[in-house]
Amino acid sequence: MKILLYCLLLLVIAGHWAVVIMNIAAFILLAFVTPWYIASPLMTFIAFITFNKIDCPVTRLENSIRVKLGLRPIHTFIGHYLVKPFKMVLSNNG
Repeated sequence: MKILLYCLLLLVIAGHWAVVIMNIAAFILLAFVTPWYIASPLMTFIAFITFNKIDCPVTRLENSIRVKLGLRPIHTFIGHYLVKPFKMVLSNNG
């Protein structure tokens, strides 16, 4: 059962990364493929969703799986998988 939960956790993390990457790509591409009056509100919405502490349902799902596996829950996806490792690399090189 634990192996299935670990596999599910990996799928959730991969899916979450896919959503993050698609949001970044959409933010960049919108300015080039749509008129400004469509791109501007959509880009604002993407930035708002990305940088505010909104309770993400995918992060909640990941946390529920992590708790079942006996792992500590995370607070934010970007903070846990991008900012925290980047800070660790910087502190080890400094």
